[in-house]
Amino acid sequence: LDKKSGPSLILALDEISDPQNLGALLRTVAFLGVEGIIVSAKNCAPLSPVVSKASSGAMEVIEVMSTPSMLKFLKGVKDEGWLVVGAALGEGSVSLDKFTKTNPESQGKPIVLVLGSEGRGLRTVIKALCDVLVKIEGAAEKAGNVDSMNVSASGAVLL
Repeated sequence: LDKKSGPSLILALDEISDPQNLGALLRTVAFLGVEGIIVSAKNCAPLSPVVSKASSGAMEVIEVMSTPSMLKFLKGVKDEGWLVVGAALGEGSVSLDKFTKTNPESQGKPIVLVLGSEGRGLRTVIKALCDVLVKIEGAAEKAGNVDSMNVSASGAVLL
């Protein structure tokens, strides 16, 4: 990846299997002007008419890169100086707001935001590789048993 032109933001999708979610994330990436998107070749929804429809045509105007090994891809970008940020609930995760306020050294660094699969989230091996795990603070105590968001909605909030 080219980081010579200044800070960059890449969205990495690890095993996103639902074509509707993939399409929604492609649309978000295109709308927000995110520099790139990379998907795991294994266990990821293929680019298809369903994905295209869910993306409202964004699939046709952005480059979607694929990697046979998300783990190797993330190790490579870390070696190149990119900050790998994983989205995850649970212990060790900090709110995105808290992270940006307490880690000024991350300002100006290129970032890869990694989102995991629907239901399971990030794989353990991917979590371990992340420089930081971030979460979206919600109102779980008011929402009953709703403790998370759809991966496409989470991606939009975090981007």
